[in-house]
Amino acid sequence: MLKAAFFLQDQQITAHPERSVQPRVSVILPTYCRGDNGMLARAIDSVIAQDYTDFELLVIDDGSLDSTAEVVSAYVAKDPRVVHVRHERNSGLPALRVNEGLMLARGEYCAYQFDDDVWTASCLSSLVGALDANPNCGVAYGTALCKLKGSEFKLGSEFLYYKLVEGNCIANNALMHRRSMFVLHGGYDVHLAMRRSCDWDLWLRWAKQTRFIHVDEIVSVVDAWQDNSLGKTVEYDPFLQRFMSGRTRDHLLTPDRLGDYEVDSLEPFTSLGPRKIDEIWRIYVAPYFARRRDVMLSPANAVRRLRHVIVTKEHFDSTIDITIGNLTQRLADSFEFSYVPTAQLTASAIDATDVVIFHRTMNHPAPHWMKYAKDAGKACMFLMDDDLLSLHEVSPVFDYIAPGAPCYEIITGLMSQADLVLTYSPVMTESASAHSDCVVELSTNIREKWLKRPLRPAKDDDGPLKIAFAGGGAREEEFAALWPALVEISDRYRDKVEIHFWGFKPQGIDQLKSPFFHEPFTSSYEEYLGRLMSAGFDIMLAPLFAEKRAKRAKCPIKFLEITAAQALGVYSDVEPYNVVEDGRTGFKCANSVDGWTNALARAIDSVAHERSFMVHAARLVVQQRFTSEVQADALRAALDAATLHAILRRPDVRKPRIAFVFHSSYLGGAENHLFRHARISAHYGFEPVIVLPVSSQDSDHEVRRYARERGFDVDFLPLRCETEPLVRELDLDAVDTSVQWLTENEIALVHSVTLLQEVARAARQLDVPHVTSLYAVESSSVEPVLPEHCDAVHSDSLLYANRWAWLLGTPGYCIRSHVPQEFFAEGRSKLDSVDTTRTWRIGLFGTVQARKGQLQAIEALGGLQKEGLNVELDIYGYTQFFPEYVDDCKRMASEYSVSDRVRFHGFRRDVASEFLKLDILLCASDWESLPQVILEAMAAGVLVVAPAVGGIAEVVSDATGVLLRDNSVAEISRGLREACSLSEEQRAARVELAFQVVCAECAGTSVSSALFKLYGDAARARSHAANRNALTTDTTTSLANVSRLRAELARANALLGIESARKHAAALATAVQRQIK
Repeated sequence: MLKAAFFLQDQQITAHPERSVQPRVSVILPTYCRGDNGMLARAIDSVIAQDYTDFELLVIDDGSLDSTAEVVSAYVAKDPRVVHVRHERNSGLPALRVNEGLMLARGEYCAYQFDDDVWTASCLSSLVGALDANPNCGVAYGTALCKLKGSEFKLGSEFLYYKLVEGNCIANNALMHRRSMFVLHGGYDVHLAMRRSCDWDLWLRWAKQTRFIHVDEIVSVVDAWQDNSLGKTVEYDPFLQRFMSGRTRDHLLTPDRLGDYEVDSLEPFTSLGPRKIDEIWRIYVAPYFARRRDVMLSPANAVRRLRHVIVTKEHFDSTIDITIGNLTQRLADSFEFSYVPTAQLTASAIDATDVVIFHRTMNHPAPHWMKYAKDAGKACMFLMDDDLLSLHEVSPVFDYIAPGAPCYEIITGLMSQADLVLTYSPVMTESASAHSDCVVELSTNIREKWLKRPLRPAKDDDGPLKIAFAGGGAREEEFAALWPALVEISDRYRDKVEIHFWGFKPQGIDQLKSPFFHEPFTSSYEEYLGRLMSAGFDIMLAPLFAEKRAKRAKCPIKFLEITAAQALGVYSDVEPYNVVEDGRTGFKCANSVDGWTNALARAIDSVAHERSFMVHAARLVVQQRFTSEVQADALRAALDAATLHAILRRPDVRKPRIAFVFHSSYLGGAENHLFRHARISAHYGFEPVIVLPVSSQDSDHEVRRYARERGFDVDFLPLRCETEPLVRELDLDAVDTSVQWLTENEIALVHSVTLLQEVARAARQLDVPHVTSLYAVESSSVEPVLPEHCDAVHSDSLLYANRWAWLLGTPGYCIRSHVPQEFFAEGRSKLDSVDTTRTWRIGLFGTVQARKGQLQAIEALGGLQKEGLNVELDIYGYTQFFPEYVDDCKRMASEYSVSDRVRFHGFRRDVASEFLKLDILLCASDWESLPQVILEAMAAGVLVVAPAVGGIAEVVSDATGVLLRDNSVAEISRGLREACSLSEEQRAARVELAFQVVCAECAGTSVSSALFKLYGDAARARSHAANRNALTTDTTTSLANVSRLRAELARANALLGIESARKHAAALATAVQRQIK
């Protein structure tokens, strides 16, 4: 949680030497970047021009990047009443800066001015006079003249509490109060969700404590709806204001407690339920942090119900600590784990959990409990951290799991029934894949805390080198064969080395001519690591014979332990140690006596700084790929995938089939994003089916071609797509065709891109969960337009996820585009090297069209070239769709004589390799969602220059790149000029932070986890809707039956009445006849 005090730390106060010690009034003016446009000076001038002069003006500068500091400093120099309170870090919380002013205020009374408003000359004198004349009143306020979108109206009238409750009727800069109100009852609520209503909230809270008095004159002029104002940049939810007004908070907002207030806490909203909490996080919290990556790299998701995971195994051992225990702290925001021995599992325990991990279980009653868990709708995983199916080849000791043995049959049966199987090496994965359609390969891990210790100083060459092996008796075969190498080394180096054995004592240890030591095996992994870290070993051994499959399947845990121990590793040159680069992160050798003798001699003879360099290089590899923190995210994705498997599970269907419906077979940004989701789904055991428009049936464009390469099924449907929401008459024949196709193909979930209303209707008709991916939108409808279109909407930016959630009346999810691993590999290589080039290669990606701004980019390039800046522009993207615009671009290049510096490459599939050639990625669009190429460039270590359109500002800022105000030629030129003039340190800092942002939000595991949560939420929403519809249908049917029965009863009564009247008339007639006779 982020506390308010965080933004008070860098406070710098500049005041005139003659500043008043005790002014009567303190005026507080928070400001941000209004120095260049003259608005700040106008606001300050209106304060200085007051006919009441006994005041101080506290200008609180919230980290402005323009000339604000210079403007305020000029006023401080000439007027002792002006005080400059400067912050380098922008908080984006005007309420916090006002509270800060209240804490610094010296006056008896406090008033507020803002950088887009002005006062009338008598404002202060009128309000001071009102408070002086009414000592029993805590607040005085006047009337404000409000200017909004070309119209004017007055705000402020006689105080009536019920009117204040109905809506805010007091302008913030038309009010004055006694400072004691702040001390006793607290100031503005600085929560992110209260930014638009913090002043109204404060008036309501204070109105319960004191009297308000109205001054019936215009004291201020409010210019509302200015650029970058809260009214234009922050959503407003009136219900949240009503909700918060019912909570007691005064004591949390007083001067002594204000610093501890958590501005992003979701705890106050717990009673509103998970959907509303998620909405608050998505609309208020996540966008705030997305624009402040230096404050929080990646905003944590809204708190959901913790899911419970049971890990079961016949007997506990250290492998549970490594595979699960190391990761639980990182996963504590989403999961709680419990270990239960298999023999102690119960139905009630499984009923209370969400996921059961069967940790290499191989005995009864494990099959019984997996069947019970699956029948109860629980996700089931089988974890195999050894190639259990080939261990019988290693030793007769493992004959109990040889093919045909009961344990072997149980293992293969559990694999085939599990929703997902976890393995830890390619060989394990190959074995498991023979029995399961869903195998996910993780990596072994070690906790990052063991890697964060400072590197030991280089060892004195005169001291003995400590050589060690740490492990159990599983390596006896290796040491027996390679023992002569150790004997030879000990004979050659004698007292220059000492040899340590942890975990077992080799045969013939007395043959060693060097000092040797032995430590017994310990079963506590944490205790073992703790001793290993402090042992001070210089060289450690990792021999492994890999002729037998089970040993070839081992994971490189020894590489991790040796690296954490800051020792130089010597490894067998076998598959499990492929991660080790010989001569850079360790030494590798053939499994022969000569091979090990030579490798050990190389390690011993290397000088201390060489060993330190190799240890450092190895540590970087482990930190990037094998820490518990990295692998926890991989396990999180696997847990989320298994949960989705359980939700979509159908009888007699092994793999849930997901239809990915494309509006086009060309690989544009939206199509590429969806195709990457299909690839992720396939990786986690789902079966993607690619659906394309019937119109593309005779073509072989990228989506179809890539699907074929991946082995995905491809089919065609009649599709009509829209990018803006509109209500229209549906093509019922297309709906029927889609219904039939979804049914025949047993589709468990539909994920479409753009608005495909016929597909949406078909999915809804069959109660198939439907997710829609949508991007930039122009509609500003104040009401939902297509409220039943889908069960969840996804976008790559918070801006459009929130907008589409409103337009479709459904939950919105922001998932950034998945960036493949090859881009991160390029990024690491760029981050590790310093580029001193001065020919700046700029890349611009996207279909060549006016919206993408290639023309402005070429003109800017021409201007920079004339200035003497050595720049070149590479343009990538389709050129066949807008040929006239392409011609315009080429003419522009010719006019500026830069045709040789502007290259058109057309569509490129291998974008990652292109980034190797680039220094800058330029986006020159005037309308975007969030181009994937920006994220790919950030991952690849390329500096991004882009305009603040769409969701771009959620990842690009002046801390992660260069953010443009617009895509004009002048602004593009300014941005490129700034990018080229950055020092190496400045450039490296921005590129590094950008790299960290995409690592956190765009790596495969984080995107996978978010995607499966999205699908799971959509499936649950569809299930609830189906149940609700069924209940509504049953209720409607019941009511209709009651009405029908009532109508029948009324008719029967009427008929009975008629019959009764007939009989009565007959009886009367008979009586009359008798009388006549």
